Amino acid sequence: MLGKCIKNEIINRSGKVLTLSAGALFFSVIVLLFGKLSNAFNNTYMKIAFGIIVTVYVFAMIAIVSMQVFIPYTDFRERMYKDQGYLTHTLPVKMSTLIISRMIVDVITVTILAIIYPICICIATGNFEIFSDIIELISELLRATGNAADRSLLILDGILFVILMWLSVLFSIWCVNMAYSFGHAFPNSKRLISVVSYIVLIIAVMIFGELIGYISHAAGIDEMFIKSVDSIGSTLGQASVVLALANIVELLGVALLAFGTGWLCKNKLNLE
Repeated sequence: MLGKCIKNEIINRSGKVLTLSAGALFFSVIVLLFGKLSNAFNNTYMKIAFGIIVTVYVFAMIAIVSMQVFIPYTDFRERMYKDQGYLTHTLPVKMSTLIISRMIVDVITVTILAIIYPICICIATGNFEIFSDIIELISELLRATGNAADRSLLILDGILFVILMWLSVLFSIWCVNMAYSFGHAFPNSKRLISVVSYIVLIIAVMIFGELIGYISHAAGIDEMFIKSVDSIGSTLGQASVVLALANIVELLGVALLAFGTGWLCKNKLNLE
């Protein structure tokens, strides 16, 4: 049944995701062609036109990325609490199965985002070695500051950083989902309570982080951690440890939010 739920979720979102991704790729090709024309004609008007197109491209890409990130938000609302919710909640499927299927498809959606848009940057710049160039630049900066520049560690840190950003997007998605579910645990003022719940949830996460930091400092855990990280020696190695721990924390946060959302949907459901 989980496989059928995943298939249904993919079909439901694929049109929007593919349309936005195709639009981003097409716009990137347009920027590349205008860049070639600007270099070929090499006159002021073409350079101005190219500058305008690049500016529009940057804002368009930000808008497209934002819309792609908003797809899981809107889909959750439509499928769980709007008209489609009446069908969703009459299916002979456990709530945990519905939540897990949504989580898996959210991962797929964010992964497509993480793959497509770097490709778009490469196409628009006409340089498929741009990320290799960035790695080389960072290596040179590290060497200039007297730090070791292990290329493999630098790539590992880059991968861990991308995964952290990827998990952060998932965390944001499920923060909204849980706040929306909490708001719909009440029969009245659902949307207002959802907005307030989201603000309270974000504040609670910040307070929890500060509380953990205070307890760690009081217990001397932070000093032990700093000494352990310092013993690694390499700045890039230290960064790898910190990024890995940050990824674990984000992953646990996503899991807790998904569990809380599933519990609210199962036990405190009020459709719009």
